Amino acid sequence: MEDKIFWISLLVGVIGTISILSRISGFAIAKGVSSRRTSIAPPEKEQG
Repeated sequence: MEDKIFWISLLVGVIGTISILSRISGFAIAKGVSSRRTSIAPPEKEQG
């Protein structure tokens, strides 16, 4: 039983770490994309 609890807690920890890392990298990618769009593409108001 103790081995099962250990593996479950380990799995939960790994999943939590991965989700936090993916969330951080997702924010970084979104920031990079938004900054690239504003710097490269002209504003939408001028096009319209």
